[in-house]
Amino acid sequence: MSAEATAPDAATGTAPSPKPKPRRFVRSFAASGLDPALVTRQMTVTTRAFQALGSAELARAFLNAEDDALGGRPIDVAGGSAEGLARVLDRIAADHPA
Repeated sequence: MSAEATAPDAATGTAPSPKPKPRRFVRSFAASGLDPALVTRQMTVTTRAFQALGSAELARAFLNAEDDALGGRPIDVAGGSAEGLARVLDRIAADHPA
């Protein structure tokens, strides 16, 4: 460090304030607050819907539309529990056999 950087300011008589430390942006999956099991179930049903329906638009429409037989949106039902995932996968298989 040079003597100039630590010398007091002539106008105020105070030493210059130290340079602030840079903040590092670190984002982890755990910090997102999402349950890893929920994310896995939603990814599973999304992939299966895409495969069965043949397009992302149709899969998105199916997963986000209210379904009275399932008791909600398929993406939410599947994400809620393993049983919900099985119900949605069964619905996809029944409506769109391979």
